[in-house]
Amino acid sequence: MFWRKKERPKEEATPAVRPAAPSPRPAAPAAQDTRSSFLLGSDLSDRQRLDALFAAITRVTDAGSTRGANLQDLLAYLVDLAVEFTRAERGFLIEQQADGSLETRVARSRAADLPPRTRWPQSLVRRLLDDGQAVCTQIDPDNEQLDLGSSIIDMKLRAMMAVRLDALRTVDGQTLRGVLYVDSKQVSRTFAAGDLRFFQTLSAFIAIAARNADYRAALVQKAQQDRELEIVRSIRDDLNPAPIVHHPLYEVAAWAEAEDLASGDYYDWLVLPDGRLAVQCGDVTGHGVGSSLIMASATAATRAYLHSDDDPARIVAHVSRDLAPHLRTKTHLTCFLGIFGTDGMLRALNAGHTPPLHWRKATQAVDAMPDTHNAAIGFVDESFDWQAAAPRVIEPGDMVIMTSDGFTEARAQGSDDQLGEEGFAQLVQRVAPTCATPGAVVEALRSALLEYTGGRLWDDTTLVVVRRKTS
Repeated sequence: MFWRKKERPKEEATPAVRPAAPSPRPAAPAAQDTRSSFLLGSDLSDRQRLDALFAAITRVTDAGSTRGANLQDLLAYLVDLAVEFTRAERGFLIEQQADGSLETRVARSRAADLPPRTRWPQSLVRRLLDDGQAVCTQIDPDNEQLDLGSSIIDMKLRAMMAVRLDALRTVDGQTLRGVLYVDSKQVSRTFAAGDLRFFQTLSAFIAIAARNADYRAALVQKAQQDRELEIVRSIRDDLNPAPIVHHPLYEVAAWAEAEDLASGDYYDWLVLPDGRLAVQCGDVTGHGVGSSLIMASATAATRAYLHSDDDPARIVAHVSRDLAPHLRTKTHLTCFLGIFGTDGMLRALNAGHTPPLHWRKATQAVDAMPDTHNAAIGFVDESFDWQAAAPRVIEPGDMVIMTSDGFTEARAQGSDDQLGEEGFAQLVQRVAPTCATPGAVVEALRSALLEYTGGRLWDDTTLVVVRRKTS
């Protein structure tokens, strides 16, 4: 390589530094004793450097507080200090990306920006990232013993200095490193040990500033997530239907739990003035505030149309028409709407949702309600022909069990096997005969699911059970 060890007294050696290459030019005047000088150089130079370091400390500290400056401006300021106090011509802050590529975050020349694609010696930077040894070297292109990179010769560089910045910032859990680098084309310019010490101290401030920015960004993101979760929970609490205490024909129970911070599942029931019971269960793609707002809109729209229409197909068509303009690409919702009549007749429509199950008390049998092959809301336009299922009688003691794919897509503990619709039906077949109330069925199915998965939820999970009373 183009740098070589330079003989000098052991007491002046700087550890972990790639020293300057030998040069035929006369040696520079001897530096001051390191024991009486903080950085090396004249007292005036040291005072100036210390003042610069104190100023840098102040800027970095302020950037970590509520008064904080823009990180890019702060990094440019620190690179400018490196250029000014080493009397270099150019300074760069280079970051190694997660894929190994190198990106210039700051490129400066005497307090002025350089074009982002300004060249610097990639081989030197990559070697420094690998071995961590600081570089402080002078280049003599006439020295045939040196193995100079073509980029260094092309750029006519005569002096270079660089240090590695470990733990510059964290992206997706991966710690990124960087390099602080300065150079000069001037034949008379040499970098001394004092320059390197100042340089290494300044590089620590850069790493601190970048980590402070990471920390602040994490705090902001955490605060935003907490606020979103609060909003989502508020929406869900406002939408959760009141318990049906007294209904002459039906009793209802439900359980819903989010797999993450917020759920895209929803359920609702409404007792209509004429005694009919309307129940809906749905799932909006995605999570967070956006999905919750769609969920709230779907619930409110369905409730509104239930007061003026008794046909599930027309009601869902109206809801689809209302929501379609507000659904983004790849956003949709599945839903099941059932209207339980005072005569025990169930009229229902399934729009792409997990088919509900009908458990019959008389036969102790479970069967899935027929799928009429309707699409999920958001996938079709106003011309789509929504098809309601054929009406079915819910006899006294019968139960209708609605769920989301949190049940059917749940995986067994230590396995990739999903419970599936058939497995869910088997769970219902097992627990329903032993449960006298919808609440007991909900609790039994919840316990069975968590036992199957080892306590883990694979997705937002919702369960609604409607039972026709026996007397």
